[in-house]
Amino acid sequence: YSPAGSRLYRTKTVPTKTAARNALRDLLRDQHAGSAPQVSRGTTVKTYAEQWLLEHERSVRPKTFSTDAGAVRKWIIPTVGRLRLDQLAPADVRSVALAVEDAELSLTTARHAQAVLTRILRAAMADGYGVPPRALAVELPPRGPSDRDAIPLSDVAAILRVAAALPHYTRWLAALMQGIRQAEALGLTWDMIDLERGL
Repeated sequence: YSPAGSRLYRTKTVPTKTAARNALRDLLRDQHAGSAPQVSRGTTVKTYAEQWLLEHERSVRPKTFSTDAGAVRKWIIPTVGRLRLDQLAPADVRSVALAVEDAELSLTTARHAQAVLTRILRAAMADGYGVPPRALAVELPPRGPSDRDAIPLSDVAAILRVAAALPHYTRWLAALMQGIRQAEALGLTWDMIDLERGL
């Protein structure tokens, strides 16, 4: 059955009755093994992307899913959602990143949106949909320059003055002095700290 619930029919023309029996046996074996393509030629990017999100949510962390779902709903579906999977051209794939750039967002956001589309198309191909290989060969936009910089010393002093009144002052002190991420700071326990050796 197709994703829409309609019955799919497979046909194959062969020259002899024996070849027909063998072809039928192969088709039935594929169906029972779950490898028979259950696809519709008219499936759009939007239809498949929504199915992909349901599977994707089960296999990634919530934050990753939220970011990827945002790219699908904000950039991929509005830009190329109406197009059929089997008719995508490289220009269609590039148009997602261009839409992000036209909105004056970062190259990193454009790169991520196009990367998510590429993952969706690879999954569609693995599921048996006819995705043109040239649509998968499109290069990602370049990485954007990082605008991150060190926190000025005066700002660090101000942050520590405010943090000193908080019950978890040491968490902020460790984060600023060691440059550790939030998850690392929150996961840091006293048995990992050696005050005598300063480690």
